[in-house]
Amino acid sequence: MLKPNIRKIIVPVFFWLVLPLSIYFGLGYAAEPSIFNFINFVPVYVLAISILIYFAFRHSRLYVSEGFIIKQSGAWDIDVDYLQPHKIQSMKLTQYFWQKSADVGKVKLYTAGGAINFGPANYKKLKQFANYWLYQVEAGNKDWM
Repeated sequence: MLKPNIRKIIVPVFFWLVLPLSIYFGLGYAAEPSIFNFINFVPVYVLAISILIYFAFRHSRLYVSEGFIIKQSGAWDIDVDYLQPHKIQSMKLTQYFWQKSADVGKVKLYTAGGAINFGPANYKKLKQFANYWLYQVEAGNKDWM
């Protein structure tokens, strides 16, 4: 099992908390001061979104076994994606320069049915999994279709 890094929370916090609240307060201050009549809504919004972001982070997992790769995600309804390693057509490991010091990266697995993304997570562990999956694809005699 592989858990995501705590940095996975940064982007949702920006897009679901910082940006909407900045727009709310910016428009309320500049355009219409009466919008601040709904100021009681802000703590409720912050609490609800914070809980959803936390549970989305907590439920995000990547399980790896010999026969399956299982990606679990979601805040309210937990989505589970199953993938057999021999069905992988391509994979992409990504690590940006600012992630190198924290040893964090992402993996994207391409199949005929679409792509599965997971990250940011421990890059060293992702590389081990990628090498293992490549070995399974190369050494196996199963067709991907």
